Amino acid sequence: MEQANQALGKKLCVIRGKAGTGKTLALLRIMYDQVRKGADAPKHNCRLLTFNNMLVMDLRMIMKSIGEFTPTKASISSLHKFFYDIYKVSPVRYLHMDRKKIDALFNLCMVRTMRFNFLMQTLSVEKNTSDVNTLIGQLDFEIIKKDSRIKQEDRAECKEYQKYLLERKDDLVLSDLFTYTLDYVDYKRKTFMENYHRQEFLNGYNVILEELYLVFHNLEEFINKYKMKMAYSAAEMNNEEFRKKYQEIYNQFLDDSEQQLRNEYGLFDTLIPTFMQNLENVANEMADEFSRKSMDEQKETFLASLKKIRRKVNWSKYILVDEAQDCQVNEKALLLELNGSDNTVIATGGRDQLIRTAQENDWSQLFGKQLDTEKITLRSVSYRQKENIILFLNAFAEAFDIETRLTVPDETKNTGRVILDCRSFSKNALPLDMILSLRLNGRDMGCSNFENMMFLLPQIGYVNRKETEEKDVTIDTNSTVLINQASAQRRLSMCLPDDFKPIDGTVNDKRKALRNVGQDNTRCLLYESCRGLEAWNVMCIDLNDFYYEKIKSRDAEEYAETYADGLFEEGRDKYMAQYASLWCFMAMTRAIDTLYIKLSNTNNAFSQTLLRVARGIPQIEILEGEYVVPAPPPVEEYNDDLPF
Repeated sequence: MEQANQALGKKLCVIRGKAGTGKTLALLRIMYDQVRKGADAPKHNCRLLTFNNMLVMDLRMIMKSIGEFTPTKASISSLHKFFYDIYKVSPVRYLHMDRKKIDALFNLCMVRTMRFNFLMQTLSVEKNTSDVNTLIGQLDFEIIKKDSRIKQEDRAECKEYQKYLLERKDDLVLSDLFTYTLDYVDYKRKTFMENYHRQEFLNGYNVILEELYLVFHNLEEFINKYKMKMAYSAAEMNNEEFRKKYQEIYNQFLDDSEQQLRNEYGLFDTLIPTFMQNLENVANEMADEFSRKSMDEQKETFLASLKKIRRKVNWSKYILVDEAQDCQVNEKALLLELNGSDNTVIATGGRDQLIRTAQENDWSQLFGKQLDTEKITLRSVSYRQKENIILFLNAFAEAFDIETRLTVPDETKNTGRVILDCRSFSKNALPLDMILSLRLNGRDMGCSNFENMMFLLPQIGYVNRKETEEKDVTIDTNSTVLINQASAQRRLSMCLPDDFKPIDGTVNDKRKALRNVGQDNTRCLLYESCRGLEAWNVMCIDLNDFYYEKIKSRDAEEYAETYADGLFEEGRDKYMAQYASLWCFMAMTRAIDTLYIKLSNTNNAFSQTLLRVARGIPQIEILEGEYVVPAPPPVEEYNDDLPF
């Protein structure tokens, strides 16, 4: 810690260590030193970033439990949230959410729904009815007709518009169709703006980070490279004259359309080229006005948002990054550009803790430039797991070609438990006898429910799906904006004993689930969410199923492509197996006192290797035979006459 504190503000500080050796604790101690109270306390603020939202919650709870800690001087969040907050207010967003592109999409949406309206009017005359529901039903038939008057490229929008009208209200009026169109387009635009940018950020994550780095590193090059003259500043997007011209064109279009109401449907298309060209002309006027500005004026357009970002980032004197071995090059570059390498501290576990990327990021270099770096290597002593767990982990690492070898301090020698449960369970059943026994053991040691037990689960068998209010927004090949209900959210399906208060860490968006978490809760997580966490008792449920989920994943293929280097299929299989075993190893290192592993199938290669490792260590407990559901505890009778 002395070495780290002396390097702060002078050079990049890199803390290296194996699982459980104290990397995250070192970051927390640095943070505490920066935010503690007192006359001699530093005046700086500190920001700690990590990949795991569950770990964010854990670290906040730890820091809040320290009496002198002042949360207003510190921030703990995920890397993705930090970068997303920057993206939302940066010029880069205009590259992906350009006003001109968006206007073109919704101009087309307007045109297609107007076509729909005119066909409704035509059908009203043909069928001698003004009932909108009847006419919408007739349109369903019109869509599938061989000689349909609805163009192929318009059909997706027609279906979207039909759905909107039918869900809107029961008393639809034919004379209000044009009003409905304006409402519909406005609804779609609003939904698009609220949802699409969130999905676009995740889908284009690496490209966006590269663009963010460039806009801060060299704004002039950014403008030239991405031709930002086609984008609009916030002021231009709110320009009254700009919006007025648009409205005039829309009004003229509606007036001309009304005049042709009784004409054949096909004649309506004669208005569309002029309508679209006029809208294009307005957009080009704004773009030309921007392009005529000097480079300094163009840069000034974006400086306000960049200054806002700088204020947000520079609130933190120091940025601390956990699990930094998994950072990608653009993540590293952007962090160092925003805050400087001399104000950055990272904790890294090296290659054998890589689970997010295929290759370890070298923080001592940035685009070929050597950085002034203070390297601190922690001893390979685990201060988390007790010795018997370490013996098992070392044997597992050797069996699966993982480099890590750990030792323990003298005070934990001959302590700790590893339990392999090979009993025959019914499908997706939980070991209630072990759950109750281990919970009692943790309580005897003074653990809260939060500290006591952590359940780690595979995806299949323990998670259900539920509906969500979020929307999935996509754009099809015909430039139709499609709005659908977002894919179902995950939720926990297993049942713990009634007196447990589980935290459902299997949900997609964990931020909402973690708002009211306390020491009385028990964590139930997917294996993918356990990184950086720990508990007195860790229950790895159906670990073999998780192993095979990972070995079949696309991430395992990418890992193998990086390291197999043209080897035959057997070599690729070896590296895919190593990737899956790294995930399992990471999960098993979460335990402090007891590591419980349930195997749903003991006949596969992974389970057989695990059993071979366990049988070579006398201290490991192996449970075999048939699992018998324990009887409920007897109800105690109380004598009211007794004084106690």
